[in-house]
Amino acid sequence: MAVTGLREVQGRPLIGRNRLAVWDQLRAWRDADTACPDAAGRQHRLLPYPDFESLCRTAAVHGPETFAEVLHNAGMVFYRRGLFDDQLVLDQSWALNAVYALFTREGGVHRTLRRLGGHFTRTDLDDLLWRGRGLSAADQKSLLEMMVTSGVCFVHRRAYADDETEYVAPDLLPAGRAALSEEIAARWDPLPGEPLAAGFAYPFLSPSIARAVLSNIGQLAGATALYWRYGLCLYDATSRASAIVEEVPDAQGYGGQIRIQTRGAGAETLLRGLVEWIAKLNERSGWSNRLLEGAMPRPRDPIPPGIMPAAPPAVAPAEPEVYVSYAWARERTDPLIGELCDALAGQGLHIRRDTTGLQPGDRISHFMERLSAGRCVVVVLSAAYLRSASCMTELYRIYTNARRQGDEFLGHIVPLVQDDAHIGTIRERVEHAAYWKQEHDGLAALLREHGAEVLGAADFARFKLIGDFYRQVGDMLALANDVLLARDRPTLSRDGFAMVRGLIERALV
Repeated sequence: MAVTGLREVQGRPLIGRNRLAVWDQLRAWRDADTACPDAAGRQHRLLPYPDFESLCRTAAVHGPETFAEVLHNAGMVFYRRGLFDDQLVLDQSWALNAVYALFTREGGVHRTLRRLGGHFTRTDLDDLLWRGRGLSAADQKSLLEMMVTSGVCFVHRRAYADDETEYVAPDLLPAGRAALSEEIAARWDPLPGEPLAAGFAYPFLSPSIARAVLSNIGQLAGATALYWRYGLCLYDATSRASAIVEEVPDAQGYGGQIRIQTRGAGAETLLRGLVEWIAKLNERSGWSNRLLEGAMPRPRDPIPPGIMPAAPPAVAPAEPEVYVSYAWARERTDPLIGELCDALAGQGLHIRRDTTGLQPGDRISHFMERLSAGRCVVVVLSAAYLRSASCMTELYRIYTNARRQGDEFLGHIVPLVQDDAHIGTIRERVEHAAYWKQEHDGLAALLREHGAEVLGAADFARFKLIGDFYRQVGDMLALANDVLLARDRPTLSRDGFAMVRGLIERALV
């Protein structure tokens, strides 16, 4: 009777009908997308929140944020403020299936991503899976934003171009830190003092907790840290200390710890900073946990305003090592490396090249990794070098190890530009980039036609590298071309390659 009386006085309430109009419009958009056979024509998988507000205003719906929560709870959309770049997900099955397909063990995609160490770019996912499912580049960027926001992956190395930004998925990382024992030891063993430790105990340590901790710290550390499933090793420039943060399951298998160990000059400061960081994450997430008693030392120094992950300072080798990166094909027809190496070795330098640094049975790829991380690399740029995937991989890895910073890159290399390299003009550098782009696109076409399995995980890693370095060829060659150094053989070899020796000594300082 009361409701009937109110309706007689005020008329029928408009809010219900207006909200229903918004509901019907969202459903119509979702149904239209579902019925569209062309994936490129599907326009409403995601709805930016400002567009949702505009729809609500048009329908005279007040309180759009509250209504968005109602729609989420009713299952019409997925929406959480701050998640997914503040977009409403209309087609939830599309988003879930596209992401889940990367992690299912069926097919070759999961295996390939695992072999890549859990590292990938958008274009990798495009080549492996998403383009074959009809997902546009815009769709893929939205999915990656969702994955980052929800902690499925984090940005490992941000690039100027979105397509070159590299991500890491914790669930796809190598299991356990044993796979990175040498790299971790190099960051850990040289530091002074005994390790300090603290930990958070969880009665139920689900993979989502370990994943969230790793992703949260990984967003800060980026490419400066080493990662495994579920753990990381980082160096903090503020405290001049390293930390290992990792999951440690208990004997029963359902609880465990997130353990933190630090070592170095400011180990106590870094330990307290990380404990504070994880404690805040625990509080925000509502996880049941406790800080283990007696684990925290008393600080001797004030806690810094923030942790500043950085690449650890280089440790000088017992004797300076100089690597040589060159193409065999050029050396067969115009020998230079032998003469150069003999001259430098005679002057007391420890020269490492493939013919002397490798023994039968050694893996060439391991030598390439050591070379690209070397303090000084003599790079002999020739036409054969610029058409060799192995040589270009070495050059690109040197570039990325230098964080793609021009001065740092040139501080690690001595570029000997040969007469047939042709890198002096924009046109010539573009032609080199175009060659590798054609190689990449040809392999990508085979991949789309036959699936990821035709390359296998190891070959996909090489294919990925071609995709990475063809976009950087111009920058790398422009930097190499900018170094003032004689290019004709008589001048270069004068006085026992004195000019080359001078640049090497400068790089080794």
